[in-house]
Amino acid sequence: MTAHKCQRDAWETLVLFALSRSENERLGAAMKHLIEGGGKRLRAILPWLVADAVGHANDGLYDLGASIEIIHNFTLVHDDIMDNDPVRRGRPAVHVAFDHPTAINAGDAMLALAFEVLASSDQFDDEHFRDLVRLIGSLVRKDREG
Repeated sequence: MTAHKCQRDAWETLVLFALSRSENERLGAAMKHLIEGGGKRLRAILPWLVADAVGHANDGLYDLGASIEIIHNFTLVHDDIMDNDPVRRGRPAVHVAFDHPTAINAGDAMLALAFEVLASSDQFDDEHFRDLVRLIGSLVRKDREG
């Protein structure tokens, strides 16, 4: 098994664990719908690859990668609603597989969970955590604006 495959499995496990935190079965299923449909997970592995290239990889980057992957999927859920796209990754879009209110709530919950994953990591000191939250929040806002 390649290192990339092992890392991908680690991110998959982290992401699915985070999305399984919902006590509402329907909401949890809606949040996992896109993740279970596959994907390259390039956004999840990129922070670790960059840090590894400069000699600073650590386990917190798994948390950061999982957070970024969850946020990316949140944006896809909302984009599919806004564009009324019926299919994503060869599967019914979340708003089609469930309904619009569930999809909106799933996307919102995914964004919150992404920050929970990041906040739960013990690998970032307060200053770096604040910088990450500020940067990620800014990127999400700019993505939504444009």
